[in-house]
Amino acid sequence: MQDIETVFRAPTVPELSSQQRLMLWGIRHWVRATLSGVDPSQGLEAAFQRFGVQNGAARIGLLMAAAVSVWPEPFRVAPPCCRQPVTTDEHTVLRVLALAGRGSDRGP
Repeated sequence: MQDIETVFRAPTVPELSSQQRLMLWGIRHWVRATLSGVDPSQGLEAAFQRFGVQNGAARIGLLMAAAVSVWPEPFRVAPPCCRQPVTTDEHTVLRVLALAGRGSDRGP
């Protein structure tokens, strides 16, 4: 059995799958653009379309707007092109997306 620190340890960017890296980049880009007062949708949509993801910007926008509206403190992200470890907040959102992607409503 794994200890709690191992289970909840945030991965480094190279440890993520290509889908997770794309989502992480989208999350980071959305937060940085939004904080700068820039509409992130055009840059996000172009990037997601390059990877064959339709409506990616709208999906990230809805997800992040919901997440930051209920987050108990400021949402922490690393810069979009940073390879440092994933923040705890980013890791939480990636885990939620992974669970949602499994189609399970039973929880972890």
